[in-house]
Amino acid sequence: MIKFVYLDRHWSMIKKDYAKNLNELWSQGKVVYEDLHVVDLIKQHTNRKYVTLTNSCTDAITMMIQASVEPGSEIICPAYSFYATAHAISRAGCKPVFVDIDENYHLDLAKIKITTKTKAMLFVSLFGNPMNYAEVVKFCKDNNIVCLEDAAQSFGSAYNKHKSGAVGVASALSFSPSKPSPTFGFIGAVATDNEALFDHVTDAKKHGVSNGTVGHNSNPASALVLQLQHSLEHHELCQKHRNDLASMYDTGLCDSVVLPHRQGKHNWSKYVIQTEQRDQLKKFLDKQGIETKIHYHTLLPKHKMYHRHTIYPTAEKLARTSLSLPIDAWMTNKECKIVCDAIKEFFA
Repeated sequence: MIKFVYLDRHWSMIKKDYAKNLNELWSQGKVVYEDLHVVDLIKQHTNRKYVTLTNSCTDAITMMIQASVEPGSEIICPAYSFYATAHAISRAGCKPVFVDIDENYHLDLAKIKITTKTKAMLFVSLFGNPMNYAEVVKFCKDNNIVCLEDAAQSFGSAYNKHKSGAVGVASALSFSPSKPSPTFGFIGAVATDNEALFDHVTDAKKHGVSNGTVGHNSNPASALVLQLQHSLEHHELCQKHRNDLASMYDTGLCDSVVLPHRQGKHNWSKYVIQTEQRDQLKKFLDKQGIETKIHYHTLLPKHKMYHRHTIYPTAEKLARTSLSLPIDAWMTNKECKIVCDAIKEFFA
C-alpha cells in the first residue's frame, strides 16, 4: 500500500525524543502555551514581524478577517479551494464573492469585478503553487481593498523575493497532518507586520475579553506545538525530498498527463495532475494499492451553504480533471517510481 500521507513513518522517527520533551513540558504544567521558539521559527520562514498560533487555519483566517474589515463586507475569494476559505469569511460575518480561477488554480484577477461593497481579497496559492504576489498586492492597492493571504497550503513557497506567509496585510498558515510542516492534529497561525492586527487576533483567540468583542477559544495545545517545533526544525530537509519526488513525477509522467505548472518556489503541498480520465485512473490506482485524493469535488459556491448557480468554466474543468498523487517527506523514491509506472501502465 502506497499511502497519501505517511504519519506512521513520521511518528516512528520522532516518538522517542517527542515523548521525552513532552514529559518535561507536562511536568511543568504547560498544557496550553505559545512557545516563543516556534513563533520565532515561523517568523524566520515568513519574514513577518508578528506571529500568533491558533487552533486551526480556519480560526486564523476568521480572526484575521475580523481584525481587518467590518462585518457585512464583501470579500473576493477563489471559487476553487478548500471549504475553509469561504467558510472562514462567513464565520467572520462577511460575504464571499466567488471568482473563477486560471489554469494554475489561482484567482483570475482579470475576472474580478470590484464594487463599492468590496473591502478585501482573500487569495490562495493552492497546492503550494505561489501566485505572482507582486501582482496581487498591486491589484489590491490599485483598487483600495485589503489584501489577505490564505497560505494554508503554501508555507515555504515563494515567488521571486516574496515569501508565502509574508504577502499583504496578514497571512493565515496551516500545519495539519498533510502539510509540508505537519502536526498530528490541527494548528494554525496568523502572521503579520501590523501590530494592531496582531494585538486584535491575540486577544480574539482568548475570547476577545480586552477588545470587548465576541472572540474565540483558539489556544493550541502544547502537545501539538511541540510537534510543530520538530517539523519546522526539519522543514528544509523535508522540503528537499518533496522537490526530488516532484522532479521524479515530472520526468516519469510528462508523456501521460498534464503536469502541475511550476511557478516560483513550489512547496509541493500537493502534486496535482490533470486528465480527462481522472475517475477511471483513480479507480485503477486504488486497485493497485496506491492512495490518491481529489482536491476538490465541489466548487465553493456549489456547496449547500452558498448554492450559487454562476458558471465558473476553468474551476469546473479543473474540478473534473484534477487528481492529487502521494507526495510526502516520508515517501520513498521507489514508491514514487511505482506510482509513475502504474500511471504509465494505465495509459499504455
